[in-house]
Amino acid sequence: MRPIYWTKETEGVDKEKISEMQKKVIEYLSEYLKWFKPKIREGAEYSYTKTSIMGPVGKLLSAVSSGKIENPDALVGYIVNIHNATAENPISKQANEHLENGVNALLELRKIAPKRMWMKILREVDYAVYKNKLEYIFGGGRNE
Repeated sequence: MRPIYWTKETEGVDKEKISEMQKKVIEYLSEYLKWFKPKIREGAEYSYTKTSIMGPVGKLLSAVSSGKIENPDALVGYIVNIHNATAENPISKQANEHLENGVNALLELRKIAPKRMWMKILREVDYAVYKNKLEYIFGGGRNE
């Protein structure tokens, strides 16, 4: 049987700072998604699957959680490529700014967040951005 190891945080966790940074990430990524309108199948008005609604942000969170890409410019390039391949509209200058700010804020958050909290933080960001996009859709928001 494997031995059980108990871990203890050696330094205090500034939960307030983490929460503020998390709110920034959610805000930036939600603003980016206002510019993303997925390609839809013929005859459908809109696709309401979580994957479709989250668009490239889901891929971004997956890439960051896995450590697949760590360079901010590479992450932005990866997401822009996905955006242009899956959206009805190419990425705009404003959307790109929100995306860059979101990626930088997300990577900064990853640096200060304890490893034991990281996946919980990502899950919260994921569902908060999803909720914001749904509210935008149901509120009659238009993708520009």
